[in-house]
Amino acid sequence: SYGLSLVEGLAVGVPVISTNVGVAKENPGLTRVVVEATGPALWEALQADRSDLDGTQTRIASGRSWVASNATLEAFGKLWSDHLAGLPIRPRVKPKPRGCGCGKKLEVPKELDQRRRDVIKRALGK
Repeated sequence: SYGLSLVEGLAVGVPVISTNVGVAKENPGLTRVVVEATGPALWEALQADRSDLDGTQTRIASGRSWVASNATLEAFGKLWSDHLAGLPIRPRVKPKPRGCGCGKKLEVPKELDQRRRDVIKRALGK
């Protein structure tokens, strides 16, 4: 889990309180972490942020710096390029012939109205 809303908070420079998942788990120190997201736990974390302004400002600065380095289009492009480059190359599969694969010629039933018959014929490549 990446935590897009968490990253958005870091990007705009607000104090972020979160559980220890996604970006918060992978990058300790960017957020104030709570063990569980209950009302009392979040209230305590909020009060801790308010009483530790230096620590909160440090987390905000670290978060904005992390976003500037890791949550940009360039970083995303590099991440995906590296991922795609690491995938195994598979041989191209020869496309199967249209139809059921049994070798029989498929006919469009005469009972269908002309419009439906035309759509089916186009789909079958006739």
